[in-house]
Amino acid sequence: MRTRSLGGVQGGFVLGSRRLWDKVKAYVGHSSGREEIAWSRRAGQMERHGLLEQVLQGETDRRVQIWARVRLGGERLVDVAAQYGFRDGSGVLHVVQRLEALGTHDTALGLKLKELDRRVRATGML
Repeated sequence: MRTRSLGGVQGGFVLGSRRLWDKVKAYVGHSSGREEIAWSRRAGQMERHGLLEQVLQGETDRRVQIWARVRLGGERLVDVAAQYGFRDGSGVLHVVQRLEALGTHDTALGLKLKELDRRVRATGML
């Protein structure tokens, strides 16, 4: 039996074209119901995550990846922790804080973080 890929699933909810995805997003975005608001928020997070992945393409430093996902992508510490093998969000917070402190003394690192921030803002994500 052949398994079909669900590569066309958008935002984890809509299977179809980009046009359908945009219609559903617009419709749900104008609704005032609790479920619709949660769905819309999740769709925005999925879109932000995709844009951030593009900006981080080629970045090999896990600390920078973690920092960007938390500070620029607005991801929850506990979610990032689970994906990077930390026991809880406090380990992720320590990585982010240490990297920011190091960036104040390490000029190259500080410039890298500022450039990532600039690139993310240029996408209109923030």
